[in-house]
Amino acid sequence: MLPVDRHSEILRMLDSSNVVKVSDLSGRFKVSEETVRRDLERLEQDGVVRRIYGGAVRVSGRAMELSFQKRQARNLEQKRRIALLAKELVSDGESILMDSSTSALELARALPHMRVTVLTNAVTTVIELANKGIDVMSTGGVLRQNNLSFVGPIAERALEGYYVDKAFVSCRGLTLREGATDASDLEVELKRRMLRAAKRAILLVDSTKFGQVGFCSICPLSDFHTVITDCKAPAHVVDEVRDAGVTVLIA
Repeated sequence: MLPVDRHSEILRMLDSSNVVKVSDLSGRFKVSEETVRRDLERLEQDGVVRRIYGGAVRVSGRAMELSFQKRQARNLEQKRRIALLAKELVSDGESILMDSSTSALELARALPHMRVTVLTNAVTTVIELANKGIDVMSTGGVLRQNNLSFVGPIAERALEGYYVDKAFVSCRGLTLREGATDASDLEVELKRRMLRAAKRAILLVDSTKFGQVGFCSICPLSDFHTVITDCKAPAHVVDEVRDAGVTVLIA
């Protein structure tokens, strides 16, 4: 069983029992207890579990709220400028995919009342667009509490059979060698499926993400048609991205 499959199963078990034990998981997955501890450590870094002696528990709703608020506030002005530029790429009558990043949430806030269909796995984006007269579709799935996003097999299957004009996603890190990377393998799988379903893949990434490498690979840089960043992005890196054949827009 791959790590992403173990992580998904651990979250499903926690949804029903609220606590899991290392010894039980080791036997269930037929892996060492050290491997299970690494799995739990990764899930704790993602903010979805809290490790305790001999196992782990789900994070509380309060921890979820604070975690998301902190992410929203980080580099907020850069994200808002990126969102204002990104909205100019959205045309009336289009269908778009938006991931659960805070950058995509700022795009949702920037969108005017228009004839657009949005498919997303983000609870916050659904709420934001609810009063704008925009057609919104949610993937459903397992709620990843610290990110207010739906993940897992149900969310992944919800994207099957849809083809959209554009996908707007973000990431935790971007380098020429590793491409776009993120912290959560559960989120990464959704992003990959979004990119495959879109005619144009657009990356929203503030300048602090350049040179950073996350835990999981989303895709190579060449998979994106356009990268939108802010004016603090390193000029030499922007030039290298453009040399790789990717359009770069500076907010």
